[in-house]
Amino acid sequence: MAGTALVTAMNDNAVTLRGFGKRYGKTVAVDGVDLDIARGEIFGLIGRTAPANPA
Repeated sequence: MAGTALVTAMNDNAVTLRGFGKRYGKTVAVDGVDLDIARGEIFGLIGRTAPANPA
């Protein structure tokens, strides 16, 4: 479950993410996420902050 983030020059994307995954031990938090963020686009990801994670 490896993630790959690429900055590409072949299209209008500033960020391309394919097959991203994240595990915490045996717990799968994210599996197989694909994401394209276009140049000039504003993107935000909002989620819950874990209590042990200083924000």
